[in-house]
Amino acid sequence: MANRALWVEPDKCLGCKTCELECALAHCEAGDLVEALQLALRPASRIKVVAVGANEALPIHCRQCERPRCVAVCPVGALTKAGPGEAVLLDADKCTGCLECVKACPFEAMMVTPDGTKAVKCDLCPARLAEGLEPACVASCPTEALHFGELGEVAREAARRAMQLLRAVKAAQSATGNTEV
Repeated sequence: MANRALWVEPDKCLGCKTCELECALAHCEAGDLVEALQLALRPASRIKVVAVGANEALPIHCRQCERPRCVAVCPVGALTKAGPGEAVLLDADKCTGCLECVKACPFEAMMVTPDGTKAVKCDLCPARLAEGLEPACVASCPTEALHFGELGEVAREAARRAMQLLRAVKAAQSATGNTEV
């Protein structure tokens, strides 16, 4: 997992919540959706799709911060980060449900189990990664709004998008005669 990250192309997200469903199923012992829905405690997604406008949605996921606030505030050490470029992991057996981590996350990416007793968070699907697969949310996204790759690739893509946006702004300014950025 070292030096790999999940990223989103918000303009491609339809808000269909397929990523939420597949994430919950990937972290569930049930074999399929029907079986999962019959469990006493429903599976919890570690990603959430939120509406950000009339026709826009954004998947919210853990950013796997280098200096994660959630790890710093956990009073029982249920959250850990092995090192730079590694995922922040939650040991559900240690979690006492104080939810200090949920309050501390600046991205609102920490979630709570459906029964409200424990925190849950994106772990980038380590079992899938070990098999050479992408995280469940990425693999299931019908519009390819979610991506998983090397940090260098993420940085290059961010730079490309920033330049594309800057060119669009300059072109719009040229067309209107406004030269202020």
